[in-house]
Amino acid sequence: MSEIEYPYGIDPGPDRQVCLKHFSDYAIEKFITENGFWSTCDYCQRTAKVVDLGQLAEFLIEAVQYFYSDPTNFASYNGREGGFLVSTFDTNDILFDIFELDIDLRRLDDDLREWFDSEAIWADESGYYGEGDQMLIYSWQALTNVAKEKLGQGIYNVVIDEYQGESVTIGHFLENLRKEIETLNLITILNDKSQIFRGRTHSEQIRPMQASDFASSPNPTQPNRMSRSGVSMFYGALDPQTAAMEIIEENGPEYVSMAVFRPDSNLYLLDLTRMPTLPSRFDKKNRSRYFILDFLRQFAKDFSKPISRDGKQHVEYLPTQFMTQFFQKSEFLENRIDGIIYTSAKHSSGQCVVLFFDYMESLKNLWFEKIYYSAISVDNFDL
Repeated sequence: MSEIEYPYGIDPGPDRQVCLKHFSDYAIEKFITENGFWSTCDYCQRTAKVVDLGQLAEFLIEAVQYFYSDPTNFASYNGREGGFLVSTFDTNDILFDIFELDIDLRRLDDDLREWFDSEAIWADESGYYGEGDQMLIYSWQALTNVAKEKLGQGIYNVVIDEYQGESVTIGHFLENLRKEIETLNLITILNDKSQIFRGRTHSEQIRPMQASDFASSPNPTQPNRMSRSGVSMFYGALDPQTAAMEIIEENGPEYVSMAVFRPDSNLYLLDLTRMPTLPSRFDKKNRSRYFILDFLRQFAKDFSKPISRDGKQHVEYLPTQFMTQFFQKSEFLENRIDGIIYTSAKHSSGQCVVLFFDYMESLKNLWFEKIYYSAISVDNFDL
């Protein structure tokens, strides 16, 4: 009788049965429901649908194999340097630390760990080859680094990966991103009833009172999160508190005024506040989207992270400025977008908006509804 051949990473452990009660991951619960048989769970003594522990271990190791590979198949090895020239992990590191597998019983946790070969090691092959959507999680970091190194210029053709002898460029990455945004339906429409708040800080002697005082800056001299120095865009927020928090600075002007605008016609905005939930890594049907969804979440986080005005912001803003320029020129579902909605860096529950309108375009495309408040002392704000 021939011995059972187990997949890489499996080393037979205790012969027991387990039900879905002991797991919080929806994909594991579904696997047990669809593949289990009625019997007694060895861990809670319930009569329920159960699977053999070995069957569950193979299901879990399949997820590890999807995201990681045996480094002997692709990575260089140098004994003098301490081993493989790539970060490596054992199976339990990946399942329990990286995948955050949650088990409610210590005994079950110990038994399941015994099913995994302690000598098996894994590494992230997609970091080498950028296969399919997997390249995106690396491309964002690559794009960020390249944008800073090249000061945001001429980077569409920069090669960021090689796959099957073909060069993968930042341009390829951006096209994949555009298609995925269409699939995820991340476009929000602001109509003529939507309010956009924009504030100005100022001294007591200067009181902005009309549309031109709150329009996009005609000659911006400082770089902003989405726009370079000299590029005019309309920055606002969807509520007055967020609009105020975004502009009030320590030791800045002592007064703030706020205006309300409404769009003259529908505005199509990329909405980075509507990020989908990441699928379980054990979800066979949806885990192929894990990489790009995780990328988009990191990307949105970068749009909203605080950046100190320490003289380095012109470099730190380059990646988001580059991406904003790309979005401004791209079509989504056959429409050009008018701007981006993103989470405020200074008010975590607030939504900011940047519109691709310069000074004259903001006056043309936005209806100045009213002054929301005028010349309020900064000290009166509870921020």
